[in-house]
This record gives sequence, C-alpha cells and structure tokens, in this order.
Amino acid sequence: MTPGRNPQCPVKNLIKSILQQFGYDLVRLPYPGSLGRHLQEIFRDSDINLVCDVGARHGEYSGELRGYGYHGWVASFEPVSENFQTITKNRHGDNHWKGFNMALGSAPTKLEINVTAGSAMSSFHKPNEYAKNEFTEDSVITRTEEVDVQTLAAMLPELKKLVPDPRIYLKLDTQGFDLEVLKGAEPVLKHVHALQSEVSIKPIYENMPPYAEAIAAYQSHGFELAGLYPVHADKSGAVIEFDCVMIRPS
Repeated sequence: MTPGRNPQCPVKNLIKSILQQFGYDLVRLPYPGSLGRHLQEIFRDSDINLVCDVGARHGEYSGELRGYGYHGWVASFEPVSENFQTITKNRHGDNHWKGFNMALGSAPTKLEINVTAGSAMSSFHKPNEYAKNEFTEDSVITRTEEVDVQTLAAMLPELKKLVPDPRIYLKLDTQGFDLEVLKGAEPVLKHVHALQSEVSIKPIYENMPPYAEAIAAYQSHGFELAGLYPVHADKSGAVIEFDCVMIRPS
C-alpha cells in the first residue's frame, strides 16, 4: 500500500486518481500553526528533495509526509530488526522510499540497543525512573539486539544515488541519541537545510541530553529555532517532549 493512502476511502482515492490524470493532486491540508503545515512551508521554501528519517520505527513519518503532499525521496534508518521488517512492508509500492536497517551515530560501530515492550521507546540508553513511572509497561526492556551504526557522512554517497544533489531535511527521533547523529553528520551538514529533533523537557532515559543542550548544539552549526511542537505530556499535563524544528537561514 502506498503510504498516505487510506484503503477505507475508495471515493477519495477515485477523486485523487482523476485529479492526477490532469496533473493535480489531493493532499491533506494541515491546520495553520501545526507541524504538518510548517513542514509543507519548509519543504517548499527550502526545496527539500530528500528526507532522512533517523529512528524511523515503522515508517509512520513517511506516511504522514505523503499525506501532506511530499513526493520526494525518503530514506528511513531503523536499527531494530522487527521494526525494519514493518518498514519493508509499509514502503511496498512507494518508489521514492528506501529503508536502511541500521542506526546513525557519531562513528561506524556496532552497539547493543535496548528493545522495549513499546517499540517507540527502544534506545541505546536505558529508561530512567521517571520513564518507568510515566510509561510503565512500554518502558520495559524485553531484550537487547546488536545493531550496525553508521554516520550520515559515510552514507551520503549511497544517498546521492537516490538524489545526486540532495537538499536534506534531517528528522531525528532516536530516543536520546540525536546529538550523536549530529556529530556523525558534521562533514556533510551543508546538505542539511532543516532538521527536526525530539528534545526532552523531562529526560526519560539515563544520560539523555536536556533540551537546552540539544538546541544549543544545533545552533552552534548555524541552525535557528523555527518551532516547538508538543509530543507528549505527563499525567499532570506538563510537556515531556517537543518536536524541535530548526532551519538554516538562506
């Protein structure tokens, strides 16, 4: 199934098919002020033609982008084997979506990743006590898995086979490993025109960088803060994590 297409809406798919015959497309219009609307604007203004989805889990993000009207290349990086099998199924029929069964980090190596009961929380770090209290069963480590780690710089030649002149949107959701990915991307950051990182107001992993440190690291490489979008809130309603969008001024 092509990501972004809803098999339960045959009328919508029919209309979409007719519009495409005349060179038009039917896309979801996110509401003003939303992350989706912001991404549409960034992709348009920065001519983004390659999204590197690092920590892709099941590839949900690619499906969201297709729903927003993005038709360019997506490269999904996911180290956990079970998650990657799901990506392989989900990207079937999408000719501009490639998966890589690996993590990205600061140096090529192999590392043990903690696979949790809730697949969204698998991480190279261990959940802390706050996470155990807040997310209960989802934070339980069920096993570890040795995974390959590469750098974005080392992967760029492979990515250029997809897009010879890449203008990258770097989406990071690595459960506390985002700054390691940034370090490994430093030699090729000129190709990254905007990025998105999940930053924690309340860290949920041991040794996880706090949000201020993460934002400062991106700023040190010439990116400016463009938006913060709440991802999770705790039981009291306080924000745990934000999706932090950073852009490189033109």
